[in-house]
Amino acid sequence: MSLDYDFTAVADREIVVPVSSSHHPYFDKFSLSPINLWHKNPEDQSIRHPKPILERLAFLTMSVQLSEITESNIDEWCWRIGFLSEVGFNMTVDQWNAELGDFDEVPIRRHHIESSRGLGTNVADKDRAGFVQSIMKKKVQTARAIR
Repeated sequence: MSLDYDFTAVADREIVVPVSSSHHPYFDKFSLSPINLWHKNPEDQSIRHPKPILERLAFLTMSVQLSEITESNIDEWCWRIGFLSEVGFNMTVDQWNAELGDFDEVPIRRHHIESSRGLGTNVADKDRAGFVQSIMKKKVQTARAIR
């Protein structure tokens, strides 16, 4: 099954390059990506791209086994991201560093999740016990495979 996601309910969801600007530092990195999500806004002709954290969290819904980010499940998202990090999963996101003129890989923090409220996907939700059980089952299978 493919992952379907929706960013439209996220308030601050896009990087915007105004018409008056011919370039944005994100453009080079994102236009080389296999999934190029740059698009032109027909209202103001600006060029836009979803913020990288939204793409990262959309794909992480499969790992955390939660279909959306809402006010009521932010604490659970934070707990699951912390749990996955503790058991060896990469819980980072690329964040633009203007001083370096490049991206830094930074840990996903609560403010990333809070700013992504409204993200929705077609992932099936699991309660915490089911989530932990499925992650530990994967870890046990991996441990057995490398012996």
